[in-house]
Amino acid sequence: MVRVGMTNNGPPSAGGGARFSMLKRSSTRDDTADDEGHERGSGGGRNPTNRSLMPSTSDLKWVDQFPFHPAYRYHSYRSCCGAVSSVLFLMILFLRVVTSISEFVERPPIVTEAREQFPRDSLSQYLLPRVGVQFRENGWKPFSDPRYLSIIFEQGVITMSGNVTYIPLGTKECAFIDKDGRLIADGALCPLAEGDGAGYLQGDFHDVTFAFVRARLARCDNGTDVEGKPLPGMCVMPSEIDRLVYQGVLYMFEQETDMRVDDSAPFLRIRQWRREFVTGVHISTDVFFTVRHVTQEAQYIFDAYMPGSQAGNSFTLLHSSQETYTDFEEEAAQYAAFYFRLAPELIRQRRSKNSLFGLFESWGAMAAFLYLVFGLTARQFNAYHFNRQVRGLDLRKLDKNQFTTFGRLIDKSFQMPREFQGMTAD
Repeated sequence: MVRVGMTNNGPPSAGGGARFSMLKRSSTRDDTADDEGHERGSGGGRNPTNRSLMPSTSDLKWVDQFPFHPAYRYHSYRSCCGAVSSVLFLMILFLRVVTSISEFVERPPIVTEAREQFPRDSLSQYLLPRVGVQFRENGWKPFSDPRYLSIIFEQGVITMSGNVTYIPLGTKECAFIDKDGRLIADGALCPLAEGDGAGYLQGDFHDVTFAFVRARLARCDNGTDVEGKPLPGMCVMPSEIDRLVYQGVLYMFEQETDMRVDDSAPFLRIRQWRREFVTGVHISTDVFFTVRHVTQEAQYIFDAYMPGSQAGNSFTLLHSSQETYTDFEEEAAQYAAFYFRLAPELIRQRRSKNSLFGLFESWGAMAAFLYLVFGLTARQFNAYHFNRQVRGLDLRKLDKNQFTTFGRLIDKSFQMPREFQGMTAD
């Protein structure tokens, strides 16, 4: 039996209506079991147990990874704003991980170069790259008849005394073939000396020792007697040689080994120059070579300890060239000359790939940044709306059943007991 207490706020004649002051239910069933899921101010809401086959919009809130956890540790407050932030967080982080892995595998190393002068009075000697000189009659036909002219290679050394000493390096016929197997030049003349006697480069004019290699195109000369008269020999007339040379072309070839940025294996490269003669003019060309020291940093932790690993390489490469034109001297009988020497600067190059540790570090930095942007924003949004719905309430007097699974406060102030649900107003 249910006892109902009546209170009058005035005399019956004053029209005071009867009001319910206290309701007591005799049922032992939990009085909030039937009310769970009804959100505050939602007009009764819906029962979460009655779900359809298709997910509703409110189910998106389960994606929220930045819920607000109140101090009483009940259901966390989740929202669509937090769900969208979580989706963006995971999607951007996933894209960053995929792109960084692709860059880690395919991106060429980062190259940094530093140019510096060669050490003063250095004792280091650098072997001359493979060079060759070829004279072509009428601009296309190789010509190397010693009765007309000869190409001479010499090692020049200048010390502090200022005197220059030339050491013959010999001459041999050679060919230049590129990395694809194509014949670039056939019948060129190269230095004969190899090994310890090969041509080398060292220092500059201002150093204690200056070493260079000279290649010169000289006219065949039978020599003269004590009276200055030409001696008989195999050489043809100088006028005939001059006519042949001034109608021809001089080629110079240089073969060097270099390393591409995107490949750690050295490759072969051939350069060539073409020089035309001017009547009565001697052509002198200074060809400068630089030295590039390449240091490759390890990409993985144990790369430096693997067999066959090489951290550094040195390459002697062409730097620049400079031409000088002077009058032709009959006494010297030299039409052209090449001087191979060191350039003023050397190059120190460092090639560094993105390390595995740097890859993980970038992931952590990106995750921290996205958490600051999306995580804190969504968390503050959820905290604001949670505190807004419980404003003026004592959280210590609330229990878990008074909140939905998404942290929404259930308002029961408008709900009636089961015994009075059949009542109708007059």
